[in-house]
Amino acid sequence: MHWKVPYGRMFHLLKPETLTCAGAECSRRYPLMNGWIQRDEGLRTQEGDWFCSPECFESGMTQRLAQLPVSQRPAKMNRIPLGLLLHNRGVITTEQLNAALHEHRKSGLKLGECLRRNYGVAESEITGAIAAQWSCPIFPTAEISPAWSGILPLRLIERYRVLPVRLVESTRQLYVGCAERVPYDVLYAIERMLELRTEPCMISDSAFASHLRLYGNDTAENDIVVESLTSPAEVARMTRGYAQQLQAEEVRYVVCGSYVWLRVHGRRHRMNLLYRPWNSAAMLNPLDFRTPMLNV
Repeated sequence: MHWKVPYGRMFHLLKPETLTCAGAECSRRYPLMNGWIQRDEGLRTQEGDWFCSPECFESGMTQRLAQLPVSQRPAKMNRIPLGLLLHNRGVITTEQLNAALHEHRKSGLKLGECLRRNYGVAESEITGAIAAQWSCPIFPTAEISPAWSGILPLRLIERYRVLPVRLVESTRQLYVGCAERVPYDVLYAIERMLELRTEPCMISDSAFASHLRLYGNDTAENDIVVESLTSPAEVARMTRGYAQQLQAEEVRYVVCGSYVWLRVHGRRHRMNLLYRPWNSAAMLNPLDFRTPMLNV
């Protein structure tokens, strides 16, 4: 099977150093003339590595995935608690705050939800306080527009409550609406994967829920999620299969929160692959270290 390389990259492939297969055990790795002959075949990764065959890709990806760094526990951030912010703004009284905190701890509901249900605190007040916690602007709900269909896997959107709200293609800047907190590690992974700059902003719970339904209809069919634990070799083998199906030109991969996210770019379609990490005991999920007072 031939994995065609985009015509626009043909000139770049004429450089000898880019024509050497990155597969350590490739029988055609040397001499460089073998790469010259196969210049219209192969598959690339974001590092610029080129693999001449599916076998070399699977072997090379197994090694690269095994070397992926694990997520580190995020540094503790001192932020003013949400309840204290609302109290200082005169939105709630001390008695209301204490009662809402008691219900929050007892029921597990978010503090903001307790305040809305029991004391009629406006959603705009809660969103504004969370935005102040994270020093982020509030993105107007009326201006939320679809960025790219399928730009992020639906599972990541749901888990980390982030939603693309605007894409400025001229500057390669993606505004990401956060409904609860700003997961900076996830935003960094998005930047690496999509080669653009992210700008966090806050959106309300209701805006997130309503636009999630619309967004999910366009993204779910392009996502493959494997929740069971896998090994680097299994991930590489499965990714190879999807790459062959899509006649892939490039595969990109990053650690994104508690997932390994791979994006397969085919000649006509693209696909997001999410795998639970094989070293999940060491790969820490930043959601597990949230401070309840800060992110409720």
